[in-house]
Amino acid sequence: MKLSLRSKYLIWLMFVILLAFAAVVAVLLFYSIHEVKKYGLDPGAEAEEVVAVVGTMVLCLPLLFGAAWWVTGKMLEPLNHILLTADSIEKGDFSRRIPPAPEDDQLARLAGGINRAFDRYAATVRRLENFSADASHQLRTPLAAIRSSAEVALQRDHDRLAYQETLGDILAQADRLQRSVDQLLLLARLDRSLREQFQPLDAAKCVSSWAEEYRDAAETAGVALMVNIPPEPCGLSGDAVLLREAFGNVIDNAFQVVNSGGAIRVELSQKNDTRLVVMIEDSGPGLTPEEQGRIFDRFYRGRPSHGAGSGLGLAIVREIVSLHGGIIRAEGHGALGGASVIMDFPALKQERRVDSRAV
Repeated sequence: MKLSLRSKYLIWLMFVILLAFAAVVAVLLFYSIHEVKKYGLDPGAEAEEVVAVVGTMVLCLPLLFGAAWWVTGKMLEPLNHILLTADSIEKGDFSRRIPPAPEDDQLARLAGGINRAFDRYAATVRRLENFSADASHQLRTPLAAIRSSAEVALQRDHDRLAYQETLGDILAQADRLQRSVDQLLLLARLDRSLREQFQPLDAAKCVSSWAEEYRDAAETAGVALMVNIPPEPCGLSGDAVLLREAFGNVIDNAFQVVNSGGAIRVELSQKNDTRLVVMIEDSGPGLTPEEQGRIFDRFYRGRPSHGAGSGLGLAIVREIVSLHGGIIRAEGHGALGGASVIMDFPALKQERRVDSRAV
């Protein structure tokens, strides 16, 4: 028969108590014998005293047993909370956490560590659920379009031009499918554990380099690209690859809504050495109040003029900014007349050296 942990603790406590009991009896007997030999006391009287003391101790054993049972229960109470919480989470209640202990001891640190593990577990489950839902939502349309195009092409003979058009449609849908898969995988891997890989960066050099990558595209589209970057270094702790993805998604969105002759402005500013603000503004049609409130929602595309993307780009931007401890917001009409996307990050303290590499 397997014993519970409380029963094992009780057995050990009772063993210690009985061991102490035996030690007291041995000392008492030794003392009584010593008294009889040294002072010639009556052995019968000494024996009666020993029996009385031992009897009293035996009568106290049930009380000691009850006290030991209570002590073991108090010792295991935090572990019982952990067990009950784990059972609840296993059944799907991801909101449950172990109550914080008032003492800063090993059990309190254990509970804190397990709560953090539960947080990671719950976040992982949510990402898997979101990935499944997003994949079902996002991949169904291009797959259906590819299947439909192929079925139509196979129903009867067509000339070469018709087949080329069909293959072109299939390739376009395949590109859309690939982009959706890449975005979904990126959303799925945006976990807080990535913060452990953050490096100090020079946001001024990074943003300047990323903006210059769009210089040729702006000239080809007839769009004025204005870049306003402070000359001094601006420290930021983060992942350059993810930040480049966020910047690219926002500026790609701006290019979709700006016509030839329009303008896009990229501006980096630092507030009180504590915040870094990246603003990307365009001269497009701006945002309605509804779009302003929902533009960062997954799969929200807004008006047709905002392009035919997957609706995941700005949602990815929001997740990346949040991962870096930042705040993102959109304004409907800025100085250029169109929308503005403002990404507000915590600045890195100036005494820390920043990495000047831009990705």
